[in-house]
Amino acid sequence: MPDSVEDLLTQANLKLHEDVGKEVRINLENEVKIRRLESQQAKYEADIQYLYNVIENLKTQQKYDNKTIHSLRLQLSELQSRLKDSEKTCSEKEKFILFRESQLLELEDTIYRLNK
Repeated sequence: MPDSVEDLLTQANLKLHEDVGKEVRINLENEVKIRRLESQQAKYEADIQYLYNVIENLKTQQKYDNKTIHSLRLQLSELQSRLKDSEKTCSEKEKFILFRESQLLELEDTIYRLNK
């Protein structure tokens, strides 16, 4: 015996309620996933911003380091030049001292001979 219209409508209504219940559960699960993904996205964005800041700080430090290296190279060049000049001056003074010592020896010799 065929189901009555009322029974068919009741069954259809139950089926619809069941389907709506499934959709509600799926929507709730999706909302939870969306919140989790949004939270994860915010964390990733914060991490990316932190890394950009690290990169900028490293670039700034690199520029400073390059300037420091350049400055130190200039100082080294200047000091090497001064050292070379000092070595030249020292050599000239040594020659002068040797010359004076030879003069002194000659004079001592002359004095020695004159005292004889």
